[in-house]
Amino acid sequence: QISPQNVPYIIMSSPSRSGGVVALRLSLSVLGEIVSGLRFGTTGTTYVVQSEGTVAAHPDPRVIQDFVSLAGRQELEAVLEQREASWTGSYTNFRNEAVIGTASAIPNTNLVVITEIAQVEATASSRNALLVLGTITVLFWLGAIVLTRTTIRRLVFVPLQHLQEGANE
Repeated sequence: QISPQNVPYIIMSSPSRSGGVVALRLSLSVLGEIVSGLRFGTTGTTYVVQSEGTVAAHPDPRVIQDFVSLAGRQELEAVLEQREASWTGSYTNFRNEAVIGTASAIPNTNLVVITEIAQVEATASSRNALLVLGTITVLFWLGAIVLTRTTIRRLVFVPLQHLQEGANE
């Protein structure tokens, strides 16, 4: 929920021994500050989702104010199918960005933590390594070709040329 002061909160309740109910209204601003501080890479994001799909804490307060829901999305449903489990995969997030993410249920709660990073950033190191490896491989083979050519020329063609010059004399 969003308070009149525009602060997100959740209500937690539990039956009391006397037959009543004990309820607690917990501000999610602290949880929002925590997930806002969790950064990795330049595009990495962490957020918390309630099991019914509503985003409970996100670095962008508008996501909470707009009541963004992940209900029916694979990154949430896979974890909810197996409570206490984690899920990792590639998907298009609710902002329509291609990401690699992981989702983990918080034990004994109805909350799921989702972390994600843009696929472009996550695979950049692999692409760079592949480019460097490819360049090194090409340079190696060019060097091997030049060395082989020089060796064959020195061991075969130069002696043959001397032999031919001798025969001509």
